[in-house]
Amino acid sequence: MATRLTDEQVVELHLRHRIVQWHYPWDEWLDGSWWLIERGIDYHIKTKSMRKLIYEKKKQGDKGFITHCITEDTILFKRRVA
Repeated sequence: MATRLTDEQVVELHLRHRIVQWHYPWDEWLDGSWWLIERGIDYHIKTKSMRKLIYEKKKQGDKGFITHCITEDTILFKRRVA
């Protein structure tokens, strides 16, 4: 059965169940440092899909080359600075 929600309830639900895939801090993650990101904490999609997103950032060209490796549900990556 459908439930009418208040604005406060919507904000609470959003904060609890938000989809963060659109809010990745790419500028920070692609600063040239090594980053270890974990599924369920830093991203909430399949690791294979996240790896593809990282690869797509590499293909954009303006962010430089990214190396990465996967260990179970973690991804280690870095933007190479020339």
